[in-house]
Amino acid sequence: MEREFDFCQRVERSITKKYRKEIWNPFVEAVKKYELIEAGDKIAACISGGKDSMLMAKLLQMLQRFSDVPFGLEFLVMDPGYSAENRAKIEHNAASLGLPVKIFTSDIFEIANAADGAPCYLCARMRRGHLYAEAKKLGCNKIALGHHFSDVIETTVMAMFYGSQIQAMMPKLHSQNFKGMELIRPLYCVNEDDVIAWARYNGLDFIRCACKFTEFAADHENASKRKEIKNLIKELKKTNPNIEKCIFSAIHNVCVDTFPSYKTGGQLHSFLENYKDTADENKDRRTVQVAAALIRDGERFLICRRPPEKTRGLLWEFVGGKREPGETLDQTLIRECREELGVTVAVGSVFARLTHEYPDLTVDLTVFNAAIAEGVPQLLEHSEIKWITKEQIPEYEFCPADEQILEMIKKS
Repeated sequence: MEREFDFCQRVERSITKKYRKEIWNPFVEAVKKYELIEAGDKIAACISGGKDSMLMAKLLQMLQRFSDVPFGLEFLVMDPGYSAENRAKIEHNAASLGLPVKIFTSDIFEIANAADGAPCYLCARMRRGHLYAEAKKLGCNKIALGHHFSDVIETTVMAMFYGSQIQAMMPKLHSQNFKGMELIRPLYCVNEDDVIAWARYNGLDFIRCACKFTEFAADHENASKRKEIKNLIKELKKTNPNIEKCIFSAIHNVCVDTFPSYKTGGQLHSFLENYKDTADENKDRRTVQVAAALIRDGERFLICRRPPEKTRGLLWEFVGGKREPGETLDQTLIRECREELGVTVAVGSVFARLTHEYPDLTVDLTVFNAAIAEGVPQLLEHSEIKWITKEQIPEYEFCPADEQILEMIKKS
């Protein structure tokens, strides 16, 4: 007899089954990649009542159930002056999703709506302060907000177009006003379109911005700069479907050495500060050519784990090594695969060319598509070998130098 599931169980299964690739995997990837949760944390999942924060809270609840890392969780809802209808909808959705929320009230809407001009910025800042304070009362050391991948992209583009600066949204932050508290964004790698699809699939109806200002200013959203940027990105995706992923990768690969000026710690620095020193450093700088193999078998590709006694021990990587004098890069790759895996590979096309800059060294890395032509991989120089799919990437901790390759594999 087929097992029957209640509504909450069906929602959970939709996350781990139908939307595993689009929602669960990117969520877990963000938690691991940015070290958002540590053993002993107590996290306040802050729920506004919208689709993003409700999904985030559900994901954290499920992670707490399955994770080997023990952490505490509170589900915190602030009522800043919601209408009775919106308050009831939040309570109904939380109950349907099995989220035991704690609701506290504030007069933020009243204060923000009395401010001159658009009060959205003031409202957001006041909300965060109230949430930090209430979370601290509950013994939490972190608050979790529902900003997602699309928010990160839109914020980055808005800052450049209208803020005259290249500035992104961080996956986690230390609070400036509440000592020992942090803010984390678990949906950092989850696309908004997938959140919308998940909500529709489960027939869930969440509140949108519920303040009086947006109720009485019907054209406010369409006139907002964020809406404008959202529409711009939608247009750009028609000719470049990967435009959002490209922007996301860009904020993770900022080449500060190519900027005439930059800010760090609130201080503005000019490239002229180190311009003369750079010329002297380059006299002794070495450049090394390295070849690496993306060995494929259908949808799977091969990764190797470094032995614990080596530098970056126990991290996963791709087989490869430095080009020796007189070798072509193809020959380097064939030699390295024989020495490290005991196999002969057929070298294919170039998958990627990357440059890594270190204090006294430049590494020019060429990654080739490859296939095993003869032999079976052996543990000659590594502690472990695995065949994985791109969906399994978040489950493994890789060498930092391979992060760009992994991002490209995900998109391929």
